[in-house]
Amino acid sequence: TRIREGERIEDAPLERANDVKRIKPSEESVKARLANPKLEVQRALTEDEAKQEASRCLYCANCGVCKECIRTCEADAIWHEEETTTIKEKVGAIVIATGFKNFDPSIIPQYHYKDPEYPDIITGIEFERYTNSAGPTEGKLIVPSTGKKPKLIALINCVGSRDLNYNEYCSRYCCTASIKHAYLLKNKYGSDVEVLNFYKDIRTFGKGYEELYNKTRKMGVQFIKGVPSDIRKDVNGKIFFDSFNIEIDKNIRYYPDLIILQTAMEPHDDAKKVAETFGLSCSAEGFYIEKHIKLAPVETASAGKFIAGACRGPIDVTDSVAQGAAAALYAAELLSSDVIEKESITAKHDEEICIGCGTCIATCPYGAYTLIEKEDGTVKSSLKEILCEGCGACAVACPAGAISIKHYTDDQIKAMIETAFAEEKDLQSPTP
Repeated sequence: TRIREGERIEDAPLERANDVKRIKPSEESVKARLANPKLEVQRALTEDEAKQEASRCLYCANCGVCKECIRTCEADAIWHEEETTTIKEKVGAIVIATGFKNFDPSIIPQYHYKDPEYPDIITGIEFERYTNSAGPTEGKLIVPSTGKKPKLIALINCVGSRDLNYNEYCSRYCCTASIKHAYLLKNKYGSDVEVLNFYKDIRTFGKGYEELYNKTRKMGVQFIKGVPSDIRKDVNGKIFFDSFNIEIDKNIRYYPDLIILQTAMEPHDDAKKVAETFGLSCSAEGFYIEKHIKLAPVETASAGKFIAGACRGPIDVTDSVAQGAAAALYAAELLSSDVIEKESITAKHDEEICIGCGTCIATCPYGAYTLIEKEDGTVKSSLKEILCEGCGACAVACPAGAISIKHYTDDQIKAMIETAFAEEKDLQSPTP
């Protein structure tokens, strides 16, 4: 061990971390990894093993006595005086790209996912692990229950998406992902493996995706328009399901060796909490809402805060990368600009009418209001117009009617309503 320059403390404990043997993590058996692709090669340390491993760093006899580790550490990574602190930073822009979580198909009873009696039902992500050379099977495709290569594989799309019982929206990537998986299977195994792709609608928008779909069909992949029924087992333990094929108007039974579920994209469980922290809006599903779906897809209603990727809704990798680059450029432009452009639609606060109740402060999600004391001793609300986003919440909440919205005064809104009703009346009147 290299020792840094400095006086060595002679009374340091003789038994050092380097003299204590490290705990070697145990490994899952090959048989267990073949049966369950989610298992990693190395197991996590048990509580006792973790304590014994951590004790290597505690053999200095009450850490901080000799501080020999400071001179020994070549990276200068040790600081004995450090305390728990909360770091606060003022930033000019924030990019939120928290991604998504995969839908858990185990909540759909008919698929029996994670059921020990049905180990041959996996997700698309798990299939990726199977076919990865660094995965548990070193890239070899097997049936978890038997360890043999499957002969018939069923891909089921829209698991958890386009379903009124779970998620109504389309997850966008499922069709393309299942087509890619089918292509890889046929390209590697050819006629040795038969692939069935069950779908509600094939949606392959994007550069080259429709071409990949057509190429996969020519390779012999069967695309079946229909939703599989409850997955069951026959008397021999073979899994099967029925599917009504809309195109041929028949109910057909299938006996696949392996079933792959293409699952929906969902927002993270704490998405709404993050939204409250950053002052963002969420859709009913929990995805973050952009300022304008077409004209400002990575901007939010709160200036200086940008969103990118699957946290704003289901998206594929290509669009996610483009959004990330766009959000970064918007943030860089904002930070490098000497002038900040502001929408003209903001709140208008009348201090003479204001009673200083503070309702606007509690209501404003952007922190645009503060209470100030005037020279005459009265307390009034004060508006920082640069922070106002013109949402109108304060104007609705103000009990004194001291706040209005520029370009959206009460008289203007009344005129819009009267015009709308007048137009509807004209449309309903019979033509001469």
